[in-house]
Formats: sequence, C-alpha cells, structure tokens
Amino acid sequence: YWIISLSYFQDRGLDGLAPRWDASPAFLTQRQQEHYAAGFRALSVETDFNFGRLGLGYYLIAQTLWNTKLTAAELDTIRTRWLKRAFGSGWEAMKQYYDFTLLKNYPVN
Repeated sequence: YWIISLSYFQDRGLDGLAPRWDASPAFLTQRQQEHYAAGFRALSVETDFNFGRLGLGYYLIAQTLWNTKLTAAELDTIRTRWLKRAFGSGWEAMKQYYDFTLLKNYPVN
C-alpha cells in the first residue's frame, strides 16, 4: 500500500533533508495517475500537526482521489479556488507562501 505523508522526511546525507512529497499540482497528478495505472485502489493517509502548511496539499491529494484523471492544470485551478476561498483578498500573498514551500523552492526541512 501507499502511505502519503507530506511531512515525512528522510536524511539524504550532507545535502540536507529532502521531502519525499511535493504538494504541487504537477507532482500530485502525476503520482496519483501512475499509482492508479499500476492498480492501487486504496491509500492510508497520514497527517501531522502542521496542517497550516501542509493542509492544502492534503486537500489536493483528496481531489486526485475523487478524479484520478485530473490534469495538473485542472488541479491548479482547484488550488487557486481553495486559496481564494480560504484567504480572501490575501490569497495572492498566501499563494506565494505555499509556492515557496514546494520542493523546487524549499528543498530542505
């Protein structure tokens, strides 16, 4: 089975602690589609106490479970809608924050 935890880190040596998960729409849709195509039909999802930083990623994972054929662009639209509803007029600043925490911008714990 596949255990999802956006907060699960492993030590990769002197390069730092790289997260195993990226909450970007591109990563999540690719990962879900690959596993679905391989026959996965059940998940065990773990969350941690940092739902403020990781909650959006968990929400997006749930969206890929409802529709395994979502594209990265469609999931990004859902992400933007969530940010607007959650933060109102401050959504763009919060998008910058969430973007900063993506693997490509935030490669260490």
